[in-house]
Amino acid sequence: MTTKDRHHGVAMAGIPAPETESAPHPGEILWEEFLEPMGVSVENFAKHIKVGPLIIRDICDGKGSITHEMALRMGNALDTTPDFWLNLQHGFDYARALYLLRTSGQLKGIKAVKTLKPASQKKRHIRAS
Repeated sequence: MTTKDRHHGVAMAGIPAPETESAPHPGEILWEEFLEPMGVSVENFAKHIKVGPLIIRDICDGKGSITHEMALRMGNALDTTPDFWLNLQHGFDYARALYLLRTSGQLKGIKAVKTLKPASQKKRHIRAS
């Protein structure tokens, strides 16, 4: 696998690279800023943090996400904070959602709730179970 194959050279998770370059996938950071420079293989890193190698490979390929559990493991192993990894994932997910909603037109026409007409004057009560 080359860096180009995994990252900006092709679409990641079905999204064209130009839209995600400002919010890289956490796997790109994991591979390019940590594992590759340290000479650590995906398999060795996975073994070190006690997960299957396919999980780390999917993350590095931009197919897997950083869960809270994974962020804790990676934070300990790489001397970062779990928040570092979760924030990277959040930024990527947000950029992806924004791109998908904008390009599909689904955000168009959604206005602030204050512009909605009231449904009725009747108050609805929710019964406690």
